[in-house]
Amino acid sequence: MEADWVKRERDGRLARRLPVGIRVYLGSLENYGPIETSRTENVGPQGARLVTQRPWHAREAVLILVSHTNLRIRGEVIYCVPREDGKFEVGVGWKSPPVNWTDMPPEALAS
Repeated sequence: MEADWVKRERDGRLARRLPVGIRVYLGSLENYGPIETSRTENVGPQGARLVTQRPWHAREAVLILVSHTNLRIRGEVIYCVPREDGKFEVGVGWKSPPVNWTDMPPEALAS
């Protein structure tokens, strides 16, 4: 098994991400417009990777509302990369306290 410090050195993360799809609503705190329904590809206590329909700008302040919960998370876009299917992978880092994803209700999981 790989030591944690090796993983941190390779991908720059201090905490592991869980490969789980959770339905979320994503909105910009800078450019008020429609809120986008999205899903996570992976989540961690300090951030997540989302799949979105439109591109987002690095450092853009965002608010994420987790479906079927009262969880609201303030974050910042770290990166946005186009995918072959026309969607975008968006890395978001939390500006809020760390998030514990293990207690997510089943109805919040993306299909």
